[in-house]
Amino acid sequence: MTKDRSIWAVLFRVFGKVLVALVLLIAIPSALPRFMGYEVYNIVSGSMEPGIPVGSAAYVKYVNPIDVEEGQVIAFLSRDSVILHRVMLHDRTQQTLITKGDANMAEDMWPVGYNDVIGIMDLSVPYIGSLMDVATSFMGKVYLMCVLIAGVIFQLIAGSMEKKQEGDTGTKAEADTSDTPAPRQSNSSSKIFMSLFVILLTAFSVVIVVIVNIRLDYAKERKIDDIAADTYSTTTEEDNSLKCPKTVDFVALKEINPEIIGWLYCEGTEVDFPICATDNNDYYLSHAYDGTPKRSGSIFLEAADKTDFSDTNSVIYGHNMLDGSMFHCLEQWQDQKFYEEHDHMWLITPEKTYRINIFSGYVTDAFSSTYTVFTDYGELTKEYINNAFSLSDFYPVYEKCDILVDGDYSQKYVLLSTCAYNYKNARYVLHGKLIEGE
Repeated sequence: MTKDRSIWAVLFRVFGKVLVALVLLIAIPSALPRFMGYEVYNIVSGSMEPGIPVGSAAYVKYVNPIDVEEGQVIAFLSRDSVILHRVMLHDRTQQTLITKGDANMAEDMWPVGYNDVIGIMDLSVPYIGSLMDVATSFMGKVYLMCVLIAGVIFQLIAGSMEKKQEGDTGTKAEADTSDTPAPRQSNSSSKIFMSLFVILLTAFSVVIVVIVNIRLDYAKERKIDDIAADTYSTTTEEDNSLKCPKTVDFVALKEINPEIIGWLYCEGTEVDFPICATDNNDYYLSHAYDGTPKRSGSIFLEAADKTDFSDTNSVIYGHNMLDGSMFHCLEQWQDQKFYEEHDHMWLITPEKTYRINIFSGYVTDAFSSTYTVFTDYGELTKEYINNAFSLSDFYPVYEKCDILVDGDYSQKYVLLSTCAYNYKNARYVLHGKLIEGE
């Protein structure tokens, strides 16, 4: 019996140490470098591939911009986004740097001023960036806490088993050499151990309950969206590229909620939702399309936009849910192959149907100029669209975009926006041009 207990004690201790070490290994790549003066960024764009693949962690240290050398990779701010590109030319007279992504065909459109330089990249490590993204999210922190507590509990159990084994061995030895009974050990350490064990076990149970409840809520809320798609829309096979494969029963939808103004659909993705609109940008962050409370909210139109999509650019928001629902899939457009297989979506309204030709996707700040609402097409709009092209993570299929036509004030665009976890207030956006379909 003692031998069996010894084996189990070793297994519990080893397993506990592995769990604790796992948490430390996940936390150290982002936490420790910051104490050493580094900023750590997750690479979400393929502009520096193959040398720095998507999902890598880039370790950037501040340097005086005047000391930056050509050929070095720097991090810099560009329209409120953090970009990592290689320096092609350093003009110390003008205090600017010309940069380029290794995978890009052309140099970046805008020179980088000294004030926008964050630092030089000293190191990049594949996969770590994606792991950091998961670990720093709310659910990631919950999971890590759960694993850490479990590791400590396993080690406490191992310690208890080893202590009991030592007690059993000592009692037998004394029985062989003396008739004097062993002194009673103090219960103080046992009480401390049991108290700590109960506290950790309670904390572990609470974390597990939180995880289960969140997962159940996710499943329940995804079912709400699935029911909406099955009940109020019908998908058909269409060979015509301007013929939408989706029909929507807006009469029935508007009986449920008159604030439903359209439907967004992209074949082969999670995007298959009603679009709502109201006079603020808060309500549908936490309510379903039918007005009931819902943690993951709805897909909804920017309050400043016209509900008939007649503005030059219309902004559509949706949450980035970690279970893959809502607008979580937008970041998949960072991958060139995924974009080429999903280069368009469909915007369906009670009056018209539009094909959305996607031409740009990138990470930006929640307060950046990307969210400017244009009511008319003009020079500022052209500059806005050109800037979107320059920031894109993928090369758009230009023959399908036909973005800029001088003097054509009828052009309409949409911007799809969701949260990103690259930095505080980060967003991932997709730009698309509306083409009236059949």
